[in-house]
Amino acid sequence: MKNFSEDISFYPLEGGISADNVSRMPDGDYSALPEGLAMALAQDTAALARFTNLSTEEQDNIIRRARAVCTRDEMKKLVRTF
Repeated sequence: MKNFSEDISFYPLEGGISADNVSRMPDGDYSALPEGLAMALAQDTAALARFTNLSTEEQDNIIRRARAVCTRDEMKKLVRTF
């Protein structure tokens, strides 16, 4: 089975946010973000902004849900829920 993250490309995003710095956001410790969630957020700046504005409890819930995701499409659906 192909790894979910193998077919996702990284491109610098507007505002200087890139896939390389999603896991080093200043307002919290996001180093524990599942790789697929970090990539999905890096590719959707609006979702990234929404995620960073959620409470810690809400972020933790999304991270738990993201760990159960197996496909790229499932991750996109998850990111669209917040």
